[in-house]
Amino acid sequence: MAATERKSALLDAAMTLIAREGVGAASTRAITAEAGMSLASFHYVFDSRDALLAEVIERALARELAVQTDLPLQGVPLEERVYQAFLASIRLLIEAPTTELALFELMHHALRTPGLEPLAKRQYERYWDAAESLVAGTGARWDRPTREIAQMVVAMNDGIALAWLATRDLETAQRMAAVATSAIVRMAVDPR
Repeated sequence: MAATERKSALLDAAMTLIAREGVGAASTRAITAEAGMSLASFHYVFDSRDALLAEVIERALARELAVQTDLPLQGVPLEERVYQAFLASIRLLIEAPTTELALFELMHHALRTPGLEPLAKRQYERYWDAAESLVAGTGARWDRPTREIAQMVVAMNDGIALAWLATRDLETAQRMAAVATSAIVRMAVDPR
């Protein structure tokens, strides 16, 4: 098996294991067993479990962020664009709730593990970058820097995701998205 195939299989196995049983269960032995590989295969591709976890986070983030950038919203009013972006996140959450739960858990694990704190910071910087790109891409003029608006979008999105994970109440998540949309749109000086 080529190194890239091995790496991909180990990343898949790690995410599957973390989504199913949590970060604590994702030892290198458990990950390689999940992938059907020897422990030596792990060390051939990754220097450490932490290096693998960093790539698991990056891979999961890329999947989430791709959903947002694929929204065909040109020519749609600003309020509808913002609302559809929140709804896309909710759909992704419903399709793969354990993935979102795993991302929250990976972030908390990084915050609680000395030396891994930068992973959590990087996770949020990626979220903010993606949200800022969406906010700037609307063509609207805003009453504050787009970075600040992006950070609010991410905070609201996280709140909606956590509430849905706890309750599995889609109607409430959609109402929260509508309220979040109203708050964001009010920051537009010229909505275009």
